[in-house]
Amino acid sequence: MFVIGTAGHVDHGKSTLIKNLTNIDPDRLIEEKKREMTIELGFSWFYDDNNLPIGVIDVPGHEELVDNMVKGVYGIDLGLLVVSAVESVKEQTIEHLEILKISNVKKIILVLTKKDLVSEEILLSNTEESMLLLKNKGFSDVNYICIDSNNNEDIQNLRNVIINELKTITHLSTSDSPRMYIDRVFHKKGHGTIVTGTLINGVFETDENIYIDGKLKSKIRSMEAYENSVSRAESKVRLAMNLSNINYSDLKRGSVITNNDKNVLHKSFVANIRMTDSYAKSIKHNSIVEVFIGSSQAKGRLIFYDSKILNKDQSTYALIKLDNLIHYRIYDKVILRSSGTTIAGGEILSPGDSTKIFKSKKFNEYLNFMSAKDFNSALIDLLKIKKILNLNQLAHYFNLNYEFINKIVNEIKSSLIVVKSDINAYFLVDKNWHKNKLKLLIQILNEYKNKYPLRIGMNKNEAIQRLYPQFSDKISNLLTENLIQTKYISKQEDKLFLSTENNSEKNLPKGVELIIDKLNQSKEPVIEQNLFDKEILAYLVQNSFLTNLSKSIYVKQEWFNKSKEIILKHFDHNDTLDIQTAKNLLTLSRKLTVLILEKLDSENITRRIDNKRILIK
Repeated sequence: MFVIGTAGHVDHGKSTLIKNLTNIDPDRLIEEKKREMTIELGFSWFYDDNNLPIGVIDVPGHEELVDNMVKGVYGIDLGLLVVSAVESVKEQTIEHLEILKISNVKKIILVLTKKDLVSEEILLSNTEESMLLLKNKGFSDVNYICIDSNNNEDIQNLRNVIINELKTITHLSTSDSPRMYIDRVFHKKGHGTIVTGTLINGVFETDENIYIDGKLKSKIRSMEAYENSVSRAESKVRLAMNLSNINYSDLKRGSVITNNDKNVLHKSFVANIRMTDSYAKSIKHNSIVEVFIGSSQAKGRLIFYDSKILNKDQSTYALIKLDNLIHYRIYDKVILRSSGTTIAGGEILSPGDSTKIFKSKKFNEYLNFMSAKDFNSALIDLLKIKKILNLNQLAHYFNLNYEFINKIVNEIKSSLIVVKSDINAYFLVDKNWHKNKLKLLIQILNEYKNKYPLRIGMNKNEAIQRLYPQFSDKISNLLTENLIQTKYISKQEDKLFLSTENNSEKNLPKGVELIIDKLNQSKEPVIEQNLFDKEILAYLVQNSFLTNLSKSIYVKQEWFNKSKEIILKHFDHNDTLDIQTAKNLLTLSRKLTVLILEKLDSENITRRIDNKRILIK
């Protein structure tokens, strides 16, 4: 289905034309009736030869209401440029046409109204002037029709021209995610909150959960398209939604309805912008402008890539930082206005980034690829800038569905690293960055081995903090596990070490070998802690030469094992063990006996009940 829209100067007959074309008066406000002038957006429809509805958006033509006009043309497939045969081309004719061009409305029909009020000579002259304007603005293949809006035959001819032009338009979309900008919101008694808008992407269904601006959650209670109840709506269509569990006063024009809360609102973006032909001045770097995307509006500051000023017939990449959050997707059109004048427009190519990154050579290269829709090269460059991207980020940066993203990844997989994060999810890593992280980990483990030669390896979490301090635990753990899978890194429990390391006794320093020999020869079970430094103690415990009964008391592991055997043998014929009995069995001091029993408790071999122990089976 299609949506068309009017454009043109005030009082050139747009609303009368639409009223007679659709049999619906688009001027719904009392003030519009009183002043005989469109103030707000008007909505109506008519049917094609196959009885399918064609939505119509009627926009105000007054110069003070161009902001409202801009908010109505974002979703249209075809524009009706309405020019009075009496007055011909006027100021808003030119401005509206430029807005249609910026909005990427590729099909225009020139409609000369009020033909009955002028001579054939004047009609021909004004038609030629209007067609010349269209040609100068880049619209060379344009149909035109001259009508008397109150003549049924003329209206039927216009209807036929519109239907034939729409047959040449195809909708191409690589994004499945639905969205609809809100252009009206109101409360209807007995129904609740109603919103209307143009569904410009995807599909919505009744009973589906939706989000407004990615923040407010609601559900679609019911939907109407052109006064017909529908359970499923596909783009493009004018749609009214009845929303549940939400107050209409919490909603506004310019908000966007989506089916998820991911990457909905943003405070900056990068666009390729060009000045409008009719704007006589230049645009300066750091200028404050009004930014229009869809039916949303916000103030923004322009940061130019490589210049301080933008002149006529020039374009530039601009980082636009907004005062308020706004919704957009990549390749959306943006219109810039200042002091009541449309000054520039363009195409969004990337989410916003820091000024430093934006002005880098690599980012400029990435923007060039995005402008050319060379997604393969753009993704490779983007990974060099971002280092790592998950699927949600990829969808946001490229406005592509997951099927299309997977196709790109398969085509360039030799240039990147794919890390699985779930059964159906993954993230991409820049290959050179990954190699550098591997080199860094090898260096970290080497330094650790030199500093702590007696330790098996470095704690994995400690290594992660050194490698990926800026990432979440989940991401950094997955990245580290990917490094461990290489032939250079080994893991034992939670310890990381180089695969070339040999942690056996054969490579022990001579001093440590002598200590082990003395321990083996000594008949004393208790070791004096102050005879060894902490590293040697840790090594001896780790390698089962010693066991620590407390922070300050260490005993030979062999002796402790024999004491444990004596305790366990006691339970062969007894259900409980008290301290005195244990002391007699082990022939030890009460203090040492208690420590052994507590050690067995900590190892879940025994359990203390009052002053006795039982064996845990």
